[in-house]
This record gives sequence, C-alpha cells and structure tokens, in this order.
Amino acid sequence: MYRDVHVKSDDSYRLRPLLTHRRMLKRKFLDLENEIRHSLKVFGVKLHVAGRGGFDEHVRDAVAGDAFLAAMAEPMLRARAALWAECTRMHALVVQITVHDAVFRRFMSIPGVGPMTALVFKTAVDAPRRFARSRDVGAHFGLTPRRDQSGTSIDFDGHISRQGDKEMRTLLYEAASCLLTRSKVWTSLKALGNEARPASRPQASGHRGGAQTCRHHARDVAGRYRLPLGGCAGSGMTTAR
Repeated sequence: MYRDVHVKSDDSYRLRPLLTHRRMLKRKFLDLENEIRHSLKVFGVKLHVAGRGGFDEHVRDAVAGDAFLAAMAEPMLRARAALWAECTRMHALVVQITVHDAVFRRFMSIPGVGPMTALVFKTAVDAPRRFARSRDVGAHFGLTPRRDQSGTSIDFDGHISRQGDKEMRTLLYEAASCLLTRSKVWTSLKALGNEARPASRPQASGHRGGAQTCRHHARDVAGRYRLPLGGCAGSGMTTAR
C-alpha cells in the first residue's frame, strides 16, 4: 500500500546544508552587486564589466566625483565585500572536502565536472545500488525527454520532465555544456554529442541555430552522463563515458 522512499545517509545530510549555505551566500552577494549597478545606472553611472576582485575599486572610481553617490555606495560595497569573503571561505571548505576524497577526485577526472558538481551528485545519488541502470539516474533528476513514437512515421523527442533535484539538473547541464564547448579533451561522450548535432538540428550552421543546438545537446549529454555510480559506495567503478 505504500511506496518505498529512500532515506539518505547521515553524511549526505551533513553535506547538503553546506551546499545550501554556499548557494545562499553567493545569491545574496550577487543581489548586492546587481543592486549597486542598477542604483548607479539611474544617475547615469554605467559600470563596465569588472572582475570580482576589482569591482569595489571600479565603483569607487566611478562615483569619486559625487559625494552623495559615494556615501550611498560605500555601505553596499562593505556588505558585498563581507559576503564575498564568507562565500570564498565556504567554497574553500567545499574544495577541501572534495580534494581529500577518492570518489570526488574520480568524479572530477571527467571533463566539465568540478567540486560543486561532484559534491552535489554524490549527495543526491547517495546509494547508487538503488538504481538498476545508470540511465535511470537521468530520469531521477528529470533529464529524460518525453518521447512520442508511432510506428516508423513519428519519432519525436519532447521536453524533459524537470522532476527531482533542480540544482543537480542545473549543474549537470553546465558540466555538459562545458564539455561540448570549452573542454579541449576529446572523449567518447563529447564525440557522441558532436555526431548527433547535425542530424537532429540542421539549422546549427546559423548563429542562433548553433546556440539552440548547444543547449539541446547539453541537455542530452547531461542525461547520458555515465558517471562512476559504483564509486559512491566505495565499490568498483563503472565505465565513465
């Protein structure tokens, strides 16, 4: 009468708040940065692209000639600097945890997978033996597209279900996009995405079509990520394509 529900391990429950706190600090930090940009833009001060470290100096130089804008921006900059320092410290803790764990290092050997993706993936899967096949993981995270088939005339791939862990789905998409567009390492998974691109998206030669194609195949590659599920439980490693 009841459906079985997996209860995650204590280690996964301890690591999930770390990810939540890091995400919250980063979100508030970006909110402050965007608010500074928008408020100064009202007074005709348009900030150019600046790195995280040089943003404060860039803002102070832009409002140096206006005492009111300088006094208004200074508290926001100090609050932003405090959030950035704590966010950096939280990220260093994430990196420290992943570097000293063999399973995380195995995950990060895959092109496009970094500390955050590895940590979120391990805590989200938790017990890999609860999945009968590795492709079931993509369906569990909502990355499997709906498919309509009718004999030989209709074969249509629809939208993904978007069920399950939203953060995990986003990180897998980013990892797949990085693998297809930025990574210089040639792998069988990257070859699979590049080979399927012209067949399903003929308009990929144009500028807009190419961007749409990249997003489409990033979704497909993320759903087909054959990460070493066996490593989550400390057992043997399955093939990582």
